[in-house]
Amino acid sequence: MRPRSPRNDDGSARRRRHRVRRHGLGRHDHAAALTLESVGNGRTVRIVRVTGGRRLVHRLATLGLVPGSVVTVVRNRGPAIVSVRGTRMVVGRGAAEAIEWEEVDG
Repeated sequence: MRPRSPRNDDGSARRRRHRVRRHGLGRHDHAAALTLESVGNGRTVRIVRVTGGRRLVHRLATLGLVPGSVVTVVRNRGPAIVSVRGTRMVVGRGAAEAIEWEEVDG
């Protein structure tokens, strides 16, 4: 048998780096978590972090809701209606709680 490397042989270190870079998971440099459910109608925000389970993060990523995406909230009562790159979609309350945002400059 060959000796184990300092990294995990199962690739978990690589996956962890991917999650941090791609999805913003594991970063704790934000002061207060402002979730998508707290955004007012008509405001444009940038997604900073998506929390939650692997399935939720993956589903939101396939919809284009990843860190760095600019999102316009069309309606935020009940399920939120958001616009990402010209496409409107509905985001449920639970998913909206998992999306953290920051103000867009300008």
